[in-house]
Amino acid sequence: MRRLAERVLTALLGCVVLAGTGPVPAGDDLHILRDLRPAQRENLVVVQRDGSIRIVSYDAVVQDPQIAALPPERGYTIASSARAQHHAPARIALAPPLVTPAKLFALNDTPRFVPTQAGPKPARPAKARAAGLDLAWLYAHRFDTSHDDRRTPGIPVRSQVASPFDIDSGAFHGVRAVNGYSAVRVSVSIPCGARHFVTGPGYDEVTSAPGIVDQETGYIYIGGWGAGPRGVSVDAGLQKSSAQSEHDDYAFYWKFASNKPVTSEDRFPCGGPDVVLELYPVSDSLLVFSATGIATDGRRHTFTAVQRTRPDDGWIPDGGSRDDGIILKRIVSIAQPYPWHKRSGIGRSDRFVSGSYFGVDGPHDLTPRIVWHDCEIGHLTPPSIVPQYKQWTGAQTWTSQAPGIYTDWPPLGVFHGSNGACDAAGIYLRA
Repeated sequence: MRRLAERVLTALLGCVVLAGTGPVPAGDDLHILRDLRPAQRENLVVVQRDGSIRIVSYDAVVQDPQIAALPPERGYTIASSARAQHHAPARIALAPPLVTPAKLFALNDTPRFVPTQAGPKPARPAKARAAGLDLAWLYAHRFDTSHDDRRTPGIPVRSQVASPFDIDSGAFHGVRAVNGYSAVRVSVSIPCGARHFVTGPGYDEVTSAPGIVDQETGYIYIGGWGAGPRGVSVDAGLQKSSAQSEHDDYAFYWKFASNKPVTSEDRFPCGGPDVVLELYPVSDSLLVFSATGIATDGRRHTFTAVQRTRPDDGWIPDGGSRDDGIILKRIVSIAQPYPWHKRSGIGRSDRFVSGSYFGVDGPHDLTPRIVWHDCEIGHLTPPSIVPQYKQWTGAQTWTSQAPGIYTDWPPLGVFHGSNGACDAAGIYLRA
């Protein structure tokens, strides 16, 4: 009987520590598994606040009774899931303790793509000053003030050109929700051939040798900032780079605060069914992100990251206040290397007119190919583990009341397929 119990525990929690000193107590993993829906336990990585990760292997056949007692899906439905019903549920090979499992997830220890940069949380609007930020005010402040002679202007700047997103990290189309929502769920297409990036020398993962690879990286992702003035940033979604694959497939991508990104070796190939992205805090200490779609093996899989958080990180189920609560976002972007930025001391003068594109078929066909649909936003109320969603519309979308605030950058480089919170987008940096 004792040996049987040991076998059941081993089968239930075949987990290893990829960044740490030893196995994590079984109770910790059981607590996490009970807070997840069945599909989210399939390919699961747990991320600590310091960025270290561990993979938790779980077999749905040998279940803990407390987990098995959970109502399946709790009324949860996935958009565009009709095709998934024809596939048998995937199972992870069980790994005995202290044996390295299949490398489903990896830290970006050797950078082979450009990571996202979220920047600080957008400050609450200064309503008293906003009324004075008209075009005349912007014109009057088009220069830095000279420190040598107050009577002469300094160098020309765009100090009043701002964005809730990071203008310096590359081109983007962004949609931001008003403060106070904690959960977001969207579906998005991943088109084939709709990308061209500046290339240069680098490490080619296809040939496992130095080669000519993309210097820029395409992203389709959700995320945001936690509640409070120090709300921690999150980027979560899909990442494209030919340095990792010769095919048009997209990797799972997770980045919390300034930690190294976590990506997956398994991919979602282009042209398949839309991928469903979902992000929400299941408690004030666990933040859940999952991506669901047809992977390269032809089966429907869900990849999940569970991030350890603290209450002061701001990722709380109720979302916080409408003044400084959680800010959720949805982004299509081209991330560019830091040396291209002017502040690096090197810079690249053509970085926004290089001819790169992402989400369109090229200069002669600017129809946006990255299409968002079934965009939903909401809250989670513990002890429920499933958010309550409603359609994300213009009423939940943040818009600036002041000039010089951009959600598309560069403004003439972003192309929209439709208006509204759930739209289509593509980027072409006109040469």
